[in-house]
Amino acid sequence: MATVISGNTGIDKVADGAAMPAGSVLQVSEITTIAITGVVTDGNQRTFMTKAFTPKSATSTLYVEGGLGMQVYGNGNANGLEWQVLIYKASTLLKKVVNHDNSNHINTYHRTGAVNNPRHSEVSGNTTERTYTVQCKKAQTNVGRLAFSNDEYPMNYLRITEVEN
Repeated sequence: MATVISGNTGIDKVADGAAMPAGSVLQVSEITTIAITGVVTDGNQRTFMTKAFTPKSATSTLYVEGGLGMQVYGNGNANGLEWQVLIYKASTLLKKVVNHDNSNHINTYHRTGAVNNPRHSEVSGNTTERTYTVQCKKAQTNVGRLAFSNDEYPMNYLRITEVEN
């Protein structure tokens, strides 16, 4: 559910029907639960989170960011293990972050930092609903594995923030 901040709230409110001032946050919408959990060993691209979003203004900027918490298993042979975290709007790729496990190829470790968090911004252009997704793909099928969980690795999110220009 989106948190909507309108001009009829607060002490210094905007007159009803007036546009919000530039820089005003119009709404924030977020999902923090992934749809797929478990271990990934193949190279298939998967959609972990999906969020429908309807802008309040056709002139606003949308800040879209996502992240996946995961555990990376090197299995002693993961030198060069690569995985990608991607943000899509419908079927259009907006941002891709490529990660490598070159330095920890023998260890099992958590990789939940900002490196897994692609960010994108765009002018809304209209007030038509659109759908954003966070997807992930392991580049190799025979090297290492990735584990995903809502409980053990809870750094999962897809957040859209709308700001008036």
